[in-house]
Amino acid sequence: MEKEQIKQNLKSTHTWVRILFIILFVIFYGVSEAVFSVMVFFQIIHGLVAARPNERIVRAGTSLSKYMYQLLLYMVMKSDEKPFPFNEWPSIEE
Repeated sequence: MEKEQIKQNLKSTHTWVRILFIILFVIFYGVSEAVFSVMVFFQIIHGLVAARPNERIVRAGTSLSKYMYQLLLYMVMKSDEKPFPFNEWPSIEE
């Protein structure tokens, strides 16, 4: 890559805005990971007590895992579509 191209990339507003969004989404991913861990813990407890999974936790966990996947795709620049809160929360198929 030429030095001029590198300079141009470093001056690009789009690049810096993308980096800021990635930093924001890294934070969102960390929070999502913590929430997901708590959900898993409660699912284990529910499974021990009721001998079956809690369907609300299953639906919420499915939706949250899709959101986390969207975050990862954006952060590794596979997708240009910003996840929630800039788009709709991912739905789950019934």
